Amino acid sequence: MSRTTGIQNYLSNVFRPIYRYDTTTNAFVPSLEATNIDTYSGNSVSVFTAAIGDANNNVYVGSNAGNAYNFLKSVSKVTALGYGAASNISNDCNSVYIGWFAGKDALNGKDVISIGTSSAGGLGSSNLFIGTDTGTVGSSNILIGHYIRPGNVSNQVRVGLSNKYPIAADLSLNWVGLGGILTPTLNAAIDVSGSTRIQGNLSVNLQPGERTLDVNGNFRARDSSLNTLDFSNGLLYSTGGFQSTQALISAGVGTTTIGTLKRGIVQVSAVDSASDANRAAYVYFAYTASNASILASNIAGDTTLNLSTSNIQISNITSTKTYNYSITYFPMP
Repeated sequence: MSRTTGIQNYLSNVFRPIYRYDTTTNAFVPSLEATNIDTYSGNSVSVFTAAIGDANNNVYVGSNAGNAYNFLKSVSKVTALGYGAASNISNDCNSVYIGWFAGKDALNGKDVISIGTSSAGGLGSSNLFIGTDTGTVGSSNILIGHYIRPGNVSNQVRVGLSNKYPIAADLSLNWVGLGGILTPTLNAAIDVSGSTRIQGNLSVNLQPGERTLDVNGNFRARDSSLNTLDFSNGLLYSTGGFQSTQALISAGVGTTTIGTLKRGIVQVSAVDSASDANRAAYVYFAYTASNASILASNIAGDTTLNLSTSNIQISNITSTKTYNYSITYFPMP
């Protein structure tokens, strides 16, 4: 009898019948309130609302998640979801940890979002970690991918797997690296390693238009032999044999056509391969193919460059010679 009385006294402290007024039926409806329960064991729970949280607005869902409700360890406004998520954390605030042991042992974290498993990071401040075993101790980082551990860094973006990063960025420099580049080039906003394909038109300092390439400003191109094509201040300059080829001109025949003028800027140079003393170089500015003006010329020895209607020609007045010549061209709008 005493046992029954003891159980009844215990149940009365746990299950309390209460009544609420139902405005639909205009009557008081009995309900049951459970209180003073430290641990519940069961197979399933079905509820409409679960008010979960401790005195510091922390919410832990999962076995071994977070700290005990009465041992807060200077943790506030932390949400943890998953087995062992945010377990044994201290001095942490405004953070979210989702996954198996995500944010485990986090110390001095602030504004950290960590989604992943196997000790996904929970250190630093203002960090976003997504991936298995991904994190760092720095601040203001975005790490996306599995097993990304760049060490103590800040203001970094890494997207990849382990130590392979096809996308990286430095938030403090507004810089992006593609193809595995991690170190910014001076004054560059984007660095690309490897071949690059652009589907559509490319514009520099202009809105994209109908041309494949639009450039407003100076630009330079260089081939594998370090020959340079430089367009600057409205003029085209060429060093070396940019897009060069050869022509054989016999004495007596004397003249051969190596190209045609087009609307734009053309630089032509020709050098006798046997003697650098016999050379000629012209720069043409042509509004039309038949209206060309010589801006600069340099004629020496027995070699000349000339125009014949719309043709560009090399002339030779002595013995048979082999000429190395180059034509560089930039169209006018």
